[in-house]
Amino acid sequence: MEKRTITIVGLSGSGKSTVGKLLADALGLSFTDTDKEIERETGMSVPEIFDRLGEKAFREIEKRVVLRSIRKGGVVSLGGGAILDPENRKAILEDSVSFYIKVSIDELERRLRREAEDRPLLRGNLRERLESLYVARKELYEMAHFTIEGDNLSPEEACALMVFNLKGVFEEDVIYSSLHDVHVKRICWEEIGCFPVLTTSSVYRIYRPFIKEGGKLLIAPDGEEAKDLSFIERLYKTFIDWEIERKDTVVALGGGALTDAVGFATATFKRGCEFLSVPTTLLGQVDASIGGKTAINLGEIKNVIGAFKVPKLVLIDPTFVLSQDPKRFSEGLVEAIKIALVASRELFEFIEDNIDRIKKRDLRTLFKLIKTSVELKLRIAERDLFDRSLRQILNFGHTLGHAIESAYNMSHGEAVSLGKSFALRLGEFLGITERGILDRVLNLLKAIDMPVELKDLDLNRVYAKLVQDKKIKNGKVNFILVKNIGESIIYPISLPELTSYISRLSLTRAPIDLAQEAYRAGEVFQGER
Repeated sequence: MEKRTITIVGLSGSGKSTVGKLLADALGLSFTDTDKEIERETGMSVPEIFDRLGEKAFREIEKRVVLRSIRKGGVVSLGGGAILDPENRKAILEDSVSFYIKVSIDELERRLRREAEDRPLLRGNLRERLESLYVARKELYEMAHFTIEGDNLSPEEACALMVFNLKGVFEEDVIYSSLHDVHVKRICWEEIGCFPVLTTSSVYRIYRPFIKEGGKLLIAPDGEEAKDLSFIERLYKTFIDWEIERKDTVVALGGGALTDAVGFATATFKRGCEFLSVPTTLLGQVDASIGGKTAINLGEIKNVIGAFKVPKLVLIDPTFVLSQDPKRFSEGLVEAIKIALVASRELFEFIEDNIDRIKKRDLRTLFKLIKTSVELKLRIAERDLFDRSLRQILNFGHTLGHAIESAYNMSHGEAVSLGKSFALRLGEFLGITERGILDRVLNLLKAIDMPVELKDLDLNRVYAKLVQDKKIKNGKVNFILVKNIGESIIYPISLPELTSYISRLSLTRAPIDLAQEAYRAGEVFQGER
């Protein structure tokens, strides 16, 4: 970044402190809340300073703290009235990159209704006070370098929009592959706007300021609805309306469900046109958008209809994952842990060692996590594009996970977390998985608030979904087990055997010496050591 100080201004209740902390974590910078710093320095709360010393004295203290904080650098969240002082304003505009979080009076009133008495300038008629402050400060706030319209944004989403307005926040790289190249870089919105764009309602809501208006644009439903046959039919009709030819390229801008749907549609429309994948979720970036497998659902049966369709290019900008809510972000991390477990001890240990930075979404750490995961998946997919042997190790945790997801309408990441936990327990039970691995993985999954205990499963419901698994052959499914971190095997197992193990291992962790069976020969993948 050109300047090492970022300031955030706006009225009380606009979320400056919450967004500022997220932004500082993402950029690896220090964070200062000037109101908190004033309280620390004076030993009094802001209301106490107003009541005892008056507003004039508060503003003098505030100026000293604001100027010092801007000189120190990092992300600085400013009190609502800090911009009134000319010296503060000069420093904000000349010595920092400044953001104004603009929130409507209606929304501010809703947020502040219960705490107005703790804010000296909002005492009395809350709406009248907010309107008065807004009128007095509006022009000053709008002098900030960037304005974020905050009414319909979560703190995470506002943080992502801020980062999209900054330059040089992480490095860039290109991953070359015989299947498709992957650019891990800052997105150039103008470039993707040259193509017809398919995106989701959530992505459009957040990133509408960057998405080119007036071009060919289709807003898809969020999540698994995009993988329904009815939406695929809508895609085909849209392609016809847009007069898409086989040589043409469309852009899929969204999560893994959308990139799957668009990939399938482009594979089958006129026997194949091109698509450029721009995944906006961590799950999509580390896994779903990579390698050319696409699938849609049939009713409640997941991914039963599919095609292999290699994208023309995958463009990954880690900034997108800053906008995800914590649960969805953790679900993407579940897939990164999966890839590490089956293919790379180095990546697994990187995740273990950097889990706090990853949870804070430090962009430089995310860059390495995403880049390494993509390289690993491409290396496997290149050797087995059509999923006939080696590539099946990437189904680790997914056989049972998909059945649970469908049977219980559970989110994909949570279901796969349970599927991985079971697969590791089964591997240890059979004497295949080395001791200690299960505990390390469970600790990692718990650290990101993902479930690990299979309790009270209805085996009839789960079995009804398992029998629909597309990997079943001659009554057996190729179940994936981990021998050691980065080393996995393909383990054929009948469905009755599998459900028997689920019944035995779902409620309590069985001692390893109960079943020292010799495991059947399977293909062993020894990843990075």
